[in-house]
Amino acid sequence: MKLKLLTFAILCSFVAVKSFGQVEAGVENVHSIKVPLPFGVGYGYERALSRQITLNTELMLAGGYGGRYGAILVPTLRIEPRFYYNYLNRIARGKKVLNNSASFLSLSIENSFNTYLTYDDVKKGTNLISIIPKWGLRKTIGQNFFFEGAIGLGTSYSKLNKFKVVPSLDLRLGYTF
Repeated sequence: MKLKLLTFAILCSFVAVKSFGQVEAGVENVHSIKVPLPFGVGYGYERALSRQITLNTELMLAGGYGGRYGAILVPTLRIEPRFYYNYLNRIARGKKVLNNSASFLSLSIENSFNTYLTYDDVKKGTNLISIIPKWGLRKTIGQNFFFEGAIGLGTSYSKLNKFKVVPSLDLRLGYTF
């Protein structure tokens, strides 16, 4: 019940944030298709809230390795406020900032939903909620492709493991449209 309430609260805050007015020259609104490594696929929308702050929302099927079958796919929702701390400096130096190409600090709030695709812990239908502060960067390749990487250390909660300290490493290739 608490997990559903938290998910609902996060979605409501996203809808409330979308009601902000137009943003001056700064970070852009970006729609993208992302491929998290080692495998998976997802849709992301990054909404500009100010000149250097965005709200990144992703819905994906994230993959990984584990269990007796070797691979897992988990439906995941991530809401991540981002602060692009060197964005304005990159503009001032004449560097490329297309599709929010800059370094950022973020607070990733992620909910991996119940799934029955693979190994025993997942078969029990456990939600996993994690909150992880991260440092990352996004670099544009050409006009529409980008690479995104982030690293962090935070906490996760599930009914099976309760609270746990977890590291995070995100590596993604993406296409903006």
